[in-house]
Amino acid sequence: MNEESALNLAREAKNKFPFYRWLYNDMDDYEFKTYSDLPTFSRDEISIFEHTFDHNYFEPLQINEPHFIATTSGTTASPLKVVISNSDIKKFLIPFKETLHQYFGEHNIASLPLHENLSNCYSLMSAMGEKVPYIIPKAKSSDWESVRSIIKQYEPLVILDCPDNWAKSFPEGMLSSLNVKGVVMCLASKETMERIGSETKIVTMYGSLELGCVSALSCPINQEVYHIFQRDLLLGILSNGQYKSEGTGELIATVSFRAFPFIKYSNGDIITLYDDSCTCGFSGRSVIFRERKFSIKLPDANGCNVNYHDIYKSISSEYGEGIIMFYLNVINKNGIKHRILAIFIENESSSRPSLASDLAVKAADVGTGMDSCLRGRIMCGDWSSYAIISIFVPKGSIPPDPAARKKRIFVNGVANAVPSEYNPLIATLENFTNYIVESSVQ
Repeated sequence: MNEESALNLAREAKNKFPFYRWLYNDMDDYEFKTYSDLPTFSRDEISIFEHTFDHNYFEPLQINEPHFIATTSGTTASPLKVVISNSDIKKFLIPFKETLHQYFGEHNIASLPLHENLSNCYSLMSAMGEKVPYIIPKAKSSDWESVRSIIKQYEPLVILDCPDNWAKSFPEGMLSSLNVKGVVMCLASKETMERIGSETKIVTMYGSLELGCVSALSCPINQEVYHIFQRDLLLGILSNGQYKSEGTGELIATVSFRAFPFIKYSNGDIITLYDDSCTCGFSGRSVIFRERKFSIKLPDANGCNVNYHDIYKSISSEYGEGIIMFYLNVINKNGIKHRILAIFIENESSSRPSLASDLAVKAADVGTGMDSCLRGRIMCGDWSSYAIISIFVPKGSIPPDPAARKKRIFVNGVANAVPSEYNPLIATLENFTNYIVESSVQ
């Protein structure tokens, strides 16, 4: 895809979707002179549109083929619904299979059932006559003896969609001893790579549900570099307010193969984008992931969006890494529902929890990028309530995440139930604020 075809896609989308008519603010066709003229958007604009007009951003959408609506996990921001159709999967699947073939040659594929979205994709693939990966039963996926017997029976050469901790319970080198040539993972820690062994090639995935699930696969030689295999995808970056086709900045993507096209969309990633011929044999566009901008929406008359990643970086520079933030639905003493960002900071000098009001002001300033505009207080209509709460807690109050190598820094209670190990922190929050946390706690 090039900029001219993306520009034509924008003209079509403006005529078809109310969201794009709203986003382009009734721009006339003559104003669509270049791709750079188009505004960028993110989940923030989607959230504002849906709140204003009270319907999904992708409506009206008429699809005369099998499809389903997937929802992003909500790990880094508010959950987003994405429509995935039969045609979407076809346009994604062909280049993905070609790339796997280049990496691994002929292959049987087994897969782990990580997410409902994956099962839905496989159902559509099966209906299309495509060979579907063998699904390793979830109940057996962490039992290495069961995995060993499944691999011996099915003889897959590639195992797809593995979490980082998947292979940690396996004997070192088990996969290579079973002739598994490659593992395709979301992430791969040094510990996991050592356990899998050098004889089994590890490829990690880069992308997001909005960008077509997996848009790039890591270089077999350099894991930090991701080669872009998707053809119907136009990537650029935004740097100092300027759109560029390469360089380092905020990722800007146009995805034409979705039933609802994403045109100059930012998922919040900071990347380095360039064209090159790699020593692995790949020639084309490549990405190096730098960091991710994490943004959440708090109640505010102007629709305030807070970047909690910036807040974390600012507070951790002063207090270290003993910090966790919760994005929560709460009910205040007046019975009004709204959302808050609760920040807990482990402090050696704290023998008991205590409010850190000054820190809440700093968090508001840093998170919004607006110097002291909110003074730690978020306004909404004719009422005001603390929407950013900072609490010092004694050392050891924040439990480690059993599924991670280090403590979690963010729990999205708006998207998912808060895990039970954080119940004491939620109770502390309720005691200090008289809020009732509406997000269900397991």
